[in-house]
Amino acid sequence: MINRKDTDKMKNKGGIIAVIVLLCVIVGGIFFYWNKKESSVESAEKYIAQADFDAARTVLSKATNNNPKDSKAYSYLAYCNIENEEYEKALENSKKAIELNKENYLAYGVKTIADRNLGKKEDIKSDFNEAIKLKPESRLDYLFLGDLYRYEDKNKEAMDNYNKALEKDKNLIGAYIGRGTVYKYDKKYNKSLEDLNKAIELNPKYKGGYGERGWVYKEQLKYNEALEDFKKSIDLKPKYIYGLIGRGWVYNELGKYDEAIKDFDNVISLNEKIDDSYVGKGIAYYNQNKNKEAIDNFNKAIKLSPNNPDNYVVLGNLYRSERKYNDALNNFNKAIDINDKYFDAYVGRGYVYREEGKYNEALKDFDKALEFNLTLYDSYTGKGWVYQDQRKYDKSLENFDKALKLNSKYVYAINGKGWTYYYSKKYKEAIEEFNKSIKFNDKNSNSYTGRGLAYLELKDKDKATKDFNKAISINPEDKIAKEGLKRVKS
Repeated sequence: MINRKDTDKMKNKGGIIAVIVLLCVIVGGIFFYWNKKESSVESAEKYIAQADFDAARTVLSKATNNNPKDSKAYSYLAYCNIENEEYEKALENSKKAIELNKENYLAYGVKTIADRNLGKKEDIKSDFNEAIKLKPESRLDYLFLGDLYRYEDKNKEAMDNYNKALEKDKNLIGAYIGRGTVYKYDKKYNKSLEDLNKAIELNPKYKGGYGERGWVYKEQLKYNEALEDFKKSIDLKPKYIYGLIGRGWVYNELGKYDEAIKDFDNVISLNEKIDDSYVGKGIAYYNQNKNKEAIDNFNKAIKLSPNNPDNYVVLGNLYRSERKYNDALNNFNKAIDINDKYFDAYVGRGYVYREEGKYNEALKDFDKALEFNLTLYDSYTGKGWVYQDQRKYDKSLENFDKALKLNSKYVYAINGKGWTYYYSKKYKEAIEEFNKSIKFNDKNSNSYTGRGLAYLELKDKDKATKDFNKAISINPEDKIAKEGLKRVKS
């Protein structure tokens, strides 16, 4: 039998239970709300806008786990992969997004960028055409379209979309970086820096702002500032390929070739399909007079990017320096096949023809280059050397003077002018030109050899001997200097 006291106890216990149940419901609701919030695409959009891609990826991973059929989450995740230079993952996630929703145009855009970075060109055109069907509404829609157009070198369309993104959100970091990059491409460096400084101000912990600003400083030849920014970007992410490549190129410009090679090797260890790292290594080896290693790296770059005429021109010049003229001509011809208005290829081929004694072909190529670029002092220099070989000294001097009018410090033209004076038996004028050449580059044995021969003709054997010895110390294989010493002693 239940008495009143027992009933009161049960009422009290029931009240306690009700309170506990209510608390559980409230706590559970709060937990569900926050878990849903952190797993939502909307939350990821906020992090992407702030350029906090690690946080965005964490949230999106939860979102795809909670809903494996969320196409938009996969496309955003792919975009975060792009920002983290994880192109294989970006490709995988963008394909998943498209599989779930054939009309997810954002996913086609991200896939286009991933394919381009992976060198997979077969789907780029069709995916790009799908991507631009996107009818942008949000700030991120405009941002993603801006990035897509920028990767496709459509700078006007990229700029239009970045501007619209910033109209939607004046603190959208990615839009400032994208617009700053386009300004860099257009050589509007002050505007570029203004945008990139704003991006860094908004998020000083995002590597991309420093990395892109480092490239602007490099373009401005502000190498110390560039190195500082690349270092900051790499400190934020030690495996940041874009920063490592940039720093490698700056080291090349500063003559720190071992440091450059180390950075490019790091890039290759992270992604062996980036042609720019092999080009950078090739340049470093070339400047260390390691032509074999340089040629090897440029061949690797060409294998990865067979339609880039720049690499054929550099490789052609390398073969020319090795006197492998057939290989040199093959590479210059390939560059011209790709771009028949590429004046540097005509200049390189012209020098090969000159060294082979094919003077008419050489002059034709130098003139062809000048059709495309009248300020090309290297073409006038080449013509100067050809006319010197043909003993047309007035024409030789005329062309060297044209070259020097465009670049008064161009040693190859100054040196050529000195030799033309020497062969014209104007020895004092020759010495004057060789003095200028040595002033700008005291490591060129040919200048000392020429000056030594001019001194010898003027009967100044002491100065001639000194110059011949200097030439041989720089280049022990300088046969003309060695012959000059024999003449001094005879």
